[in-house]
Parts: sequence; structure tokens; C-alpha cells
Amino acid sequence: MDCDLFKYLWRLGKGESHRELGEAFTTLRSHEASCSLCKAWVTQELALDQHLSQELARVDVPVDMIKRIRQRLATPPTEPVPIKANPMRGWNLKRVAWVAVVVLLIGTGTLILLPQPKPVTDDSWNLFWDDCFAWEVSPPDRDRVSAWFATMGIRTELPLDVNYQHLVSHGLAVWDGRLVPQLVFANPSSSGGRPSIAKVLVFSSKQFQLDSLFPLPGSQGGTRSRIDFLPESNEKSLYLVTHAGEKLDWLIESMVSTTQSESR
Repeated sequence: MDCDLFKYLWRLGKGESHRELGEAFTTLRSHEASCSLCKAWVTQELALDQHLSQELARVDVPVDMIKRIRQRLATPPTEPVPIKANPMRGWNLKRVAWVAVVVLLIGTGTLILLPQPKPVTDDSWNLFWDDCFAWEVSPPDRDRVSAWFATMGIRTELPLDVNYQHLVSHGLAVWDGRLVPQLVFANPSSSGGRPSIAKVLVFSSKQFQLDSLFPLPGSQGGTRSRIDFLPESNEKSLYLVTHAGEKLDWLIESMVSTTQSESR
């Protein structure tokens, strides 16, 4: 008996503890005792069956459904299938079992894979207007913005030396497939009638190799945007700011203090 035939017969009679194999059962046991590879394979199969039983016990489905699943997994095929023509040959038993579980759950409507649309309620509108009112009356400071990022699962060190009174928006931006905090500031007193916008991205040493950001590109042809780092950037957090090339004394607190001192 070769190893392929042993595995096929072992799986064929597993549901009845190999009693239906008759005389082949003795040959099966002899091969298992003499072949170290098949003996290890049997041990692995039994371990997978035990793991599957434990996982099935954790699935919150009707008891009668679990019984039907186990019966289907344990029932041997009614007609022998030639080994070379077996479409399931080479499949991992655990994978086959889980496919059967998922198919049964989907077929009975027990498992819902896609999230259901959620209605927009009056409570959500009320929360939205409350947030708008709070922003107009008292714009969020550094601590409140940090707390908001924490609710999104992101703990970050936001810059200290910026004027949060000019903050108009905060959220998350994508950089190389990773989410980074973004702060948007606007200077309403800028000349030309169009406010100066400065966007600050916060890069953490936990996400990126910060030295790889140097040297900065500065600017690029065809755009007025310029890229700089805020002066308080350090080895743990780099604050990249994009702006239109104007002075940032309206944004950086220390530059505001210096400007005021010089004017006196």
C-alpha cells in the first residue's frame, strides 16, 4: 500500500472508525505503523479535526445546524473516487471544513457578510449641528484635537508652537498607505482676499524612518506650493507644512512673538 492510497482509505473510513474497510483495515494499520510520514500525517489530521470541533463550538449558530455540519463532514462518499481524479486532492482538510461551514451559514441566512445601510437619524443631525456650534464658539485647542485623534485610535504628539485659533479642519491623510494626522490652518487676514492655507502633516518615528524624508523637495514647477518643516520638529515627530511660500508668522507662535517685539 502506497501513501496516497493509505490517505484515501483513511479518510474514506474515518466516519465509521474504519470498520467498513474490512480486510483493508489490517493493511491500513500495518502501513501506518511502518510509515513515519503517514503516522505524522494522521496525527496532524486528528489535531485539525479537534481544532475544527473547538472552533465550531464557538460559532453562535443553532445547535441543529452544527449537528448537520458535523454529519456532512463525517459522512464518507457513497462511491469511491479514483485518487488521480479526486478534485479535492491536495486540499487542506481545515480549509475544506471551513468552506462547508461558510456555505451553510450563507445558505441559511445566518451569516451576513456585507454591512447593512444605516439610516441618517435626527440624533446624528443634532450631533452635527452641536459640533458646528461648538467650533464657532470655541475652536478646538491642541488637547481637544489630540483627544479626537485618540478616539480614532491614533495617539500622536501634535505641534505646540502653532496658533490653533487659525485651525479650520483636522483629520487623517494617507501617506504611503498609512494614515497620518493632518491639520489645516487658514489666515483670514492675508492680502488678496484669499486666505493663506497651511496644511501640517504629522510624521511619527513609529510609522516612518524620519531621516528618509530628507532632503525636502522644497517646491515643484507648476505649483506655488512649498514644503517646509515646522521648527519644533524632532527625532520622534516631524511636522511637514505645505503653504504658498509666504511667511508663516501668522501660524507659528514664536514667530508672532518675534515680529511683535521687532515692531516695538
